[in-house]
Amino acid sequence: MGLVRKATTLLFASNLLAGVLFASLASPYSSEVLAMLPEGVRSRWTAAPKVWETVIGRPIELELFMAFVASCKILGALAFMGVFGQTLDRLALPCWTIFFCGATYTCYEIDPGRLVGPLIFLVALLVRSVCNDSPSQASIPAGKKKR
Repeated sequence: MGLVRKATTLLFASNLLAGVLFASLASPYSSEVLAMLPEGVRSRWTAAPKVWETVIGRPIELELFMAFVASCKILGALAFMGVFGQTLDRLALPCWTIFFCGATYTCYEIDPGRLVGPLIFLVALLVRSVCNDSPSQASIPAGKKKR
């Protein structure tokens, strides 16, 4: 595993902890978890589904939205770690790109001053895709690469 791959995998592994927190907001205990969060965090996180409600024109329950975000974060981080094999590791790149484009839009709509977080992940995705040092590409002999 190359240095770029290790660094971006480590960065995206941070989504595991966040995913568990979002999963707790999708649980039957979501109101208790929300009550423990600082007001600023609580207001931003409860505003996120409302952003997407205006996009699709339908109501989205907070628990359902948080379950979606939690599953993306947890499964995407595990995919980048190679837990599901090389195919899903590679597939995670466009999935993360879509996810963080959505996160950037959500942050822009809620608080444009908070764009740095998702933009860091988008830059990391760009670096990971440009510096593709995945083991699947390196293990194919030079004369046998698919075109």
